[in-house]
Amino acid sequence: MAGQPNKKYEHFDHQKENSIPVISGSGGGDSGQTMLSGKINKWLRLRKLPDEDDSSWVKRIIEDQKIIDKYSSHLLVAVSFNTSSSRVTAIASAQKNIGNLWMPVIGTKPPTFIEATACAVWLNSTLGRIALRRVSARSINWPRFRPINFNDVPLPDVDNPDIIERLSLAYEETCNEIVPIFRDGISGVRTIWDDAVSEALQIDRKVIYRCAELLARDPYVSGEPLQ
Repeated sequence: MAGQPNKKYEHFDHQKENSIPVISGSGGGDSGQTMLSGKINKWLRLRKLPDEDDSSWVKRIIEDQKIIDKYSSHLLVAVSFNTSSSRVTAIASAQKNIGNLWMPVIGTKPPTFIEATACAVWLNSTLGRIALRRVSARSINWPRFRPINFNDVPLPDVDNPDIIERLSLAYEETCNEIVPIFRDGISGVRTIWDDAVSEALQIDRKVIYRCAELLARDPYVSGEPLQ
């Protein structure tokens, strides 16, 4: 569901019987203003085959929903984002979701909700955003990712309870906050994330702050020439 609409499914802009909600959009606009979740404004349902009776169709829908549930996740990352006008690169919620332009994170060990919140804080923090910018992309100011790209993106050690607890606390504190666009630079909510990353991962806060300053001055973020 992460990329372009699949012809296997019908897509709706409102909920219909047997349809499944999809978090649609990207890290900008009104679809990703907070870290709690994106905006559910799409639903999908398996298409009915020509000459297929309703009973067979509903049976296929139920089986397909099981497959979709398997690939849903508490953590979704942006398939693409504008380095200047977007707000968040990852979202997390207690309900598992699929997305259109949001990629569910599954892996060999799907994240629990608390692990998803910790990873969302990291990916939205200064160092997390820099890590995402390291991934090769077609456009510097509008990177697009595939699942394989995230093999090269470092994530917090989800087996370390101290790391997960500290980052998840930052999520709880800020998940409902509307996040400023990247172009607005350093902000209160981003400072909370960076403080949590510094404390959880034992990284010098001065180093993170300097990285945040440089990231805010990046022409592809600020829109201004680097001075």
